[in-house]
Amino acid sequence: MSNETELRKNRMIKGILLAISALFLWSVLLLWSWNSTASELFGLQTIQFKHAFMITANIAVIVFVLNIGRRRANNLTH
Repeated sequence: MSNETELRKNRMIKGILLAISALFLWSVLLLWSWNSTASELFGLQTIQFKHAFMITANIAVIVFVLNIGRRRANNLTH
């Protein structure tokens, strides 16, 4: 394996770990904010972690995967 291939592999692993960590962090923040704000102030039902995780995962899919309008050929800016 060349050094460049190892660097690409390490960057990909770091990116995946960062994405998973961010997904869990945002899920915990959503769970806390929903259960402390929406349920106490507005009388709505509380949610579980699985609900917060799926909401966060759906938002991530919409923002990062389906965000076709912001993609440019060869990463060119305006």
